[in-house]
Amino acid sequence: MSEVIDVKEASAWYQGALGELYAVLAAHKVTPAGPGGAIYANDLFSYARGETTVFVPCGEPVRATGRISRLVVPEVELPSPCMPAPTRMPTWRTVRSPPM
Repeated sequence: MSEVIDVKEASAWYQGALGELYAVLAAHKVTPAGPGGAIYANDLFSYARGETTVFVPCGEPVRATGRISRLVVPEVELPSPCMPAPTRMPTWRTVRSPPM
């Protein structure tokens, strides 16, 4: 589910969209293949308004319903900070997204 939103409404929009996605999955009797997430356009942070996409990975196709459509999120490798102890500087490790 994607929409152009203001940064002030990002948290509320995310929660509502995620609830809508889980409700549609339940109605179609589809079990999520992992936790939900979101992709935020840089404009949301640079200009306080931008496109946001919220998603829930599924192991099977789900029919488009209302504002919900199918989306393939490609696998990527991203650095993620790790804090082994509160007194140390963060180290970095690679986090892989699950293959779809």
